[in-house]
Amino acid sequence: MKLGSTKAVLLVVSSVLACAAFAQSDSSKRVIDIAGDFQGDLRAGPYNFTGSSTTPVKAKVSNLNILSQSVVLSAPNGILMAEAKGKRSADFKGAVTVTRGKVNATGPTLSYSEASGLGTLKGGAKMTYTPDGKDTEPVLVDASQMEFDVDTETSISKGNVKLVNGRQSTVSETLSFNEKSELAVLGGGKVTLIRQPSKAGENVLTLSGADAKIQTGKDKKLLLMTGKVTLIDGTITTTGNTLYYDDKKNLAIVSGNAKSVDSKNKITQNGNTLEHRTDLHRVRSLSSGFTIPLDSFK
Repeated sequence: MKLGSTKAVLLVVSSVLACAAFAQSDSSKRVIDIAGDFQGDLRAGPYNFTGSSTTPVKAKVSNLNILSQSVVLSAPNGILMAEAKGKRSADFKGAVTVTRGKVNATGPTLSYSEASGLGTLKGGAKMTYTPDGKDTEPVLVDASQMEFDVDTETSISKGNVKLVNGRQSTVSETLSFNEKSELAVLGGGKVTLIRQPSKAGENVLTLSGADAKIQTGKDKKLLLMTGKVTLIDGTITTTGNTLYYDDKKNLAIVSGNAKSVDSKNKITQNGNTLEHRTDLHRVRSLSSGFTIPLDSFK
């Protein structure tokens, strides 16, 4: 074998070993640890852990801490418990609480899979994300179910999702929330955001579209909405293909077949890009366009 071929083989073997080591490390991070005594077949399982409302069962997996009144830890059919690490499932019932960093979530049941690294709260889930610092506004989420991925710092909510952050409340069918970047991504075909006024002279704003990204950080408060967007500000309705909103500046930019109708003053404006000032209730066309700061939504 030539030297070049040997090097190529060694490189391939090294890559395979590195991938295997990474997969093993990733898999071990998903193994759940449940504290306390249990009942059940020691070899075949399942293991039944029982607690109470005052003394819950405690479990930990990677960056998740879980409390509940009972847990059943099971292995796949035909596999012994001692050989099933990384493949087991854990079913939590009764006043389930999940914590991770600044997140606290609750629900009646949670199912966790070591194979996928996903823990799913079902039966109606609630989550509170509490940012650091003074004068911050928590992110509150209600949904039919909520998934927590132990490999990331992201939660995914599905079914009748409602997000509340300060004066903003949003409804959608899906929500992905990144706890590190504080970015919420909403979808499911229709997203509606209601913004309450902060002072006299402001209107309740209704913003809607097919999907949206919301930067919830207190120093940002930005929205990017796409898909037949609509902004209703009192008697002014502005529509288009894309809507960017800066809550701190009371500034909306609507682009792509943009149109604004002021039913009170009988004024209609059309343009590729319209600027809508929600504090002044004023719309004007931007002939030079507008560059949306997309980096703020990563």
